[in-house]
Amino acid sequence: MSAEDGERFVRAIERDWGRRSFMNIWAPSRDNDEAYKLWLTRALRMSASPGAAVALVKSWFEIDVRQLLPAIRLPTLVLHRTGDRAVSVGGGRYFG
Repeated sequence: MSAEDGERFVRAIERDWGRRSFMNIWAPSRDNDEAYKLWLTRALRMSASPGAAVALVKSWFEIDVRQLLPAIRLPTLVLHRTGDRAVSVGGGRYFG
């Protein structure tokens, strides 16, 4: 994720954490499922405050494991869903 995309993502969390606007990012296939929307928005609010969610996401941008990749000596399956709206598939392909 680019720094600009990361900043946009953090601003969206600050603004919309625990609201239905996250449905199109986290679960676009369930965007019309009202019961799921209620469950997900409640789960987000119960799992972390907006500030804690922002702190967690910002910490992701400080983690760089690239120098550790050569130490992996076993076949490793990297999974990344197609159409991911939160993280570009290029990130998963980098590891593959």
